[in-house]
Amino acid sequence: MDLGRTAEAIEALQRAVRLPEPTSESYYLLGQASLQSGDYLRAKESFQRAIVLLPDHTQAVFGLYTACLRLGLTEEAARYREQFQRL
Repeated sequence: MDLGRTAEAIEALQRAVRLPEPTSESYYLLGQASLQSGDYLRAKESFQRAIVLLPDHTQAVFGLYTACLRLGLTEEAARYREQFQRL
């Protein structure tokens, strides 16, 4: 993703989350790549799935905060910011 190949990363990560037992890290990384590409709704959904698999995934919670801010969901963003601070 850092090499400007976000679209390729998204394709690979979408394959990873379709595996029989996807990991929270795959969803988290898909969320990060989606943020970079400006697809904030997909980012939010990916971060939420990461947290379902690993409830204390601090980085995914922060990602949710960021995605919600970008989507204009300020109240929801505030809840995720508070959750991030607790973690």
